[in-house]
Amino acid sequence: MGRTSEELEDLLDGDLANQHMGTVALGIRNVLCVPLRLVRYVESAESTTEDRRIGVLYLDSREKGTLLDDGTRQTLDALAAEAAVAIDNAQLYRDALEKARLDQEMATAAQIQQALLPTRNRAGAFFDAAAEIVESGGKLVSSVSCVRCGEARGS
Repeated sequence: MGRTSEELEDLLDGDLANQHMGTVALGIRNVLCVPLRLVRYVESAESTTEDRRIGVLYLDSREKGTLLDDGTRQTLDALAAEAAVAIDNAQLYRDALEKARLDQEMATAAQIQQALLPTRNRAGAFFDAAAEIVESGGKLVSSVSCVRCGEARGS
């Protein structure tokens, strides 16, 4: 199965009994592995399609030669294509649920943060000075008044 996944090619092994002792014990004579390919089509003509494998469809048989006909292979190719789409859709749905959960957590965190901040339109000398600093582009010296002589200091 490792070869099928790596090469993106179907693997039909009709002589497994001579290669693997585990298959002898189970009586498996044929194995057909078909890669689950996920093809994403791009919208721009300059880009190419992306072909990504996400798994392998495995079928074995105890009968000799039962997996060799073209009808079986075409059916398995179609099944593998549908399975790849179904798996991808499930992963996309899981990702969407996770994103929705994270968005909800962020909204809750924002509400908590807003509740901890002081209320708007506060009055007083501190808030007036802070407002002047913000309006003046953050220049602290330009908005500080000289308390002793009562005149504003320039920068």
